[in-house]
Amino acid sequence: MHNFLKKIIHMCRIENVSKTLLLLNLMSFIFGIVYLISAIAGIVYVLIVWDVFGTIILIALFGNLLLVYLNSINLNKTTKLGNKLNLLCYIYLIFIIFAMIWIVQGNSRYAATYSYVLNDNMYSYTLVFMSYFGVFAFGTVIAYIDFKNRNNRELWSLEMRGNLKQSDKTIKTKKILKKILKIICYFTLAIGIFFAYVVIRDPIMYRFMWWIGMFIPQYGVFYAITFLSTAILILKMKSKKRQPKQYLAVAVIGITVSGILMAPLMMTPYSVYSAEQNFAEAFGGNWRDNIPEYVESRYFMKSPFSLPGYFLGIPAKYCNIEEHKKFWDKDGIELYFDAYWPMENARSLPGRKDGNYSVIIKIHGGAWRYGDKGGQEVLINKYFAAQGYAVFDIQYGLYYEEYEALPTPEYVKGDFDVDDMMEQIGAFCKYLSNHTDKYKANLDSVFITGGSAGGHLTMATGLGIYSGDYKKYFGDNITIKGLIPIYPGQPDLDGKKEFKYPERYLLDEDAPPCLIYQGTQDYGCARVSREIKKEYEKADNDNCCILWFPLSAHANDIYDVGYFRQVFIYYMERFLYLCVHDDIE
Repeated sequence: MHNFLKKIIHMCRIENVSKTLLLLNLMSFIFGIVYLISAIAGIVYVLIVWDVFGTIILIALFGNLLLVYLNSINLNKTTKLGNKLNLLCYIYLIFIIFAMIWIVQGNSRYAATYSYVLNDNMYSYTLVFMSYFGVFAFGTVIAYIDFKNRNNRELWSLEMRGNLKQSDKTIKTKKILKKILKIICYFTLAIGIFFAYVVIRDPIMYRFMWWIGMFIPQYGVFYAITFLSTAILILKMKSKKRQPKQYLAVAVIGITVSGILMAPLMMTPYSVYSAEQNFAEAFGGNWRDNIPEYVESRYFMKSPFSLPGYFLGIPAKYCNIEEHKKFWDKDGIELYFDAYWPMENARSLPGRKDGNYSVIIKIHGGAWRYGDKGGQEVLINKYFAAQGYAVFDIQYGLYYEEYEALPTPEYVKGDFDVDDMMEQIGAFCKYLSNHTDKYKANLDSVFITGGSAGGHLTMATGLGIYSGDYKKYFGDNITIKGLIPIYPGQPDLDGKKEFKYPERYLLDEDAPPCLIYQGTQDYGCARVSREIKKEYEKADNDNCCILWFPLSAHANDIYDVGYFRQVFIYYMERFLYLCVHDDIE
């Protein structure tokens, strides 16, 4: 053990760490450029390349933080160079915190943008690329300075007094700034402790604060880097000799919080393994044999998760888009939909069948009271439209409440119950029946999907149409090929029992196949998902699959390039293909 610790200490010398990070930062920078060029051009590289690249990104990010920490405990800050390098490390830690925020903002904004025009996406590109490449360019500079001055005894000797002289005013200003920064950092680290607790929270807390979980696990990597940077900032302002216990406590808290927040990413291989097992159990062990190689290689994701994509995003696919088209104007409200359909008319498009495009109807969530079409779904809608699907992202009337949890248009609010929502969604189905030629929509191959409240309405709409008992709502010329409820909820509004609990009353052995996204930490909706699966089993229908995502809470798919969302889309696109081509066993 003693020899092992000696080796670790030797490896963590400034000389070794800076040399390694000089290489890793440059690789992360160069690979980032290659990734963007290949993603935009549609060039496919061997998957192992991106897996290695993703690993290099993480090692470089956390390695840079290690190097900054080593500087803080080894630099002779009484020298001019030491003082400048120390200031540079402060700036880097603050920059990397903002960079993590900007990457999320940039990717989220890009995912919600309808336009393909460069100017309309420039702000998003700037946030992501400036942050990503800035972090590694900054890290390269620090590593280069450290390595270049590795033999500068004056810079690294804490016993020697340098020749730096500072005025009383400068010293006083530094003390004030450090106090302010220390307060901010302690507050930020306290938030980190709370976030870490949320990731491993118990069901009792979730019942009262479920919405907090929406904004934590899926962004775990960004938070891990943010809070570890915060802890290092605190350590830089503390004296290890004068406050050894506090120093150690901050270090342990920083590492622990960061480790917990990395856990959702670390669970991704298990999520993929579990998804593969559950998918095969529901849809046949040889399901992959039913998907042609040219479809896999040309249209589908090559891997369930790409870490470079988590940071740098995934370029939008090109398709036709029609925004904000009205289909309902009565009962004091107006309802609109967005349409996405292919530009390409290739016969091999996965969603194309009988010369037309299979249909995906998307129903947004929001507790039956809030929300709207569009938003983070735009990027995914474009993705499936490019695969040969006519995607329709629709509005429906909401039950009005003064409190607004999500941005919600005023013109969709009213005193509506579940039956009213079914009538309005049915009105869209009838509208679509009269406009199939425009979108080349194949009404014999229709899928319904939505999250949360939209997940419940997915089941109610899909099974309602399938049953054939509600033609006055939906018409009589739509065939449901599959259902994709995403963390489906259970309504607390009035309505027919068949619409409130469709899985209990409308399911039978021939009901359409069902693919469910469900987070293990989304306790309320997990119960509903289990009930749907149970009802399929009771009906002697094996074609229902739940993809479980460990440590995922409610709405943990809203970060479109997150690890939960990427894995689900990987299996969703294959589920769609199998259903379209009648290959579900």
